[in-house]
Amino acid sequence: QQQQQQQQQSTRPSSASDDDFYGFSDLFRDTVKDRLKANRTKPASAWEELGAIGGDFVSGFLDVLEEDARQLEKETLSADDMISNTERKAKMEEKYRREAEEAARRAEEAAAAAAKAKEEAEQRAQREIDDMLEDLKRKLGNRDGAASG
Repeated sequence: QQQQQQQQQSTRPSSASDDDFYGFSDLFRDTVKDRLKANRTKPASAWEELGAIGGDFVSGFLDVLEEDARQLEKETLSADDMISNTERKAKMEEKYRREAEEAARRAEEAAAAAAKAKEEAEQRAQREIDDMLEDLKRKLGNRDGAASG
C-alpha cells in the first residue's frame, strides 16, 4: 500500500507553480476532452477534431475582437465628445472675447462722448461768462458816460 501511495504522489504535481502554468498542450487536451464529453462519440478523424477545435478558437478570437471593437468604439465616442466639448468651449470663448471687445469699444465711445459733452459744456459756460462780462462792461460803460456827461 505504501508503494501505491508513493506512486500516486509521484504522479501528482509536485508544487503549486506546476499548477499555475497552463500551456497550449493543456488547452488542447482539455478542449478535446470537453468535445468528447459533449459528443459522447469519438471523432471521425483527427482532421475533423482539429477543424472543430480551430472553429472554437476562431469563434473565441472573434468574440475577443468584437469586444475590443466595442471598447474602441466607446473610446472613440469619448474622444469625439471631448473634441466636441473643446470646440464648444472654443466657440464660447470666442463669443465672450467678441462681446468683451464690443463692450470695451462702447465704453471708449461713451468716454469720448462724455469728454466731448464736458468740453462743450465748458465752452458754453465760458461763452456765457464772456457774454455776461461784456454786458456788464456795456452797462458800466453807459453809467460812466451818463455820469460824466
